[in-house]
This record gives sequence, C-alpha cells and structure tokens, in this order.
Amino acid sequence: MKAAIKLREKINSGNLTSGIMATDHLWPRLVEVCENAGLDYLIADREHGPHSDEEVALACQIGRLMDFPVLMRVVDCEYATIRRALDLGPCGIL
Repeated sequence: MKAAIKLREKINSGNLTSGIMATDHLWPRLVEVCENAGLDYLIADREHGPHSDEEVALACQIGRLMDFPVLMRVVDCEYATIRRALDLGPCGIL
C-alpha cells in the first residue's frame, strides 16, 4: 500500500503530520477534501462514530484509489474486531 508507506516515511522523517478523525461525519468525498486540504491522513472513528461497514469500506476504497491513507479506529482490540476491520480495507488500525 503506497499510501501507508508514504505516511510511515513522513512520520519517521520527523516532519509534522496532520489529519482528521471523522467521528460524526464520514462520506466518500471527505477523502478527497482531506487530500486537497493538504492533510496527511483520515481516521474513520468506529469507536465513537456511527459509521457502517459500507461507509468505511467505501472511504477506504477511495483512499486506495487516490493513494491517500485512511485509517480506522476500532472499538476494542479483540482478534475478531481487528480481522473484521481489516476486511474493510484501511491502511492502518488504531
């Protein structure tokens, strides 16, 4: 995943990284808005947000198409939760 590699390189270089956590609102164009705003990542917050599997999967898909990192915050660290989250296609998990 090119987006994850670019984000990791920027973090490891010591440069400032900035992004947003989408807690209440997540829509497909938000990925494009974040990239156009010069942000480095978008986090889909499924711990506190009401985002469905379909919304998150679509945002992750658009992120992959644009090479823009979309990460996901999950509700817990259980094995089944992490596996299900990874099936939706984020480039990272919080």
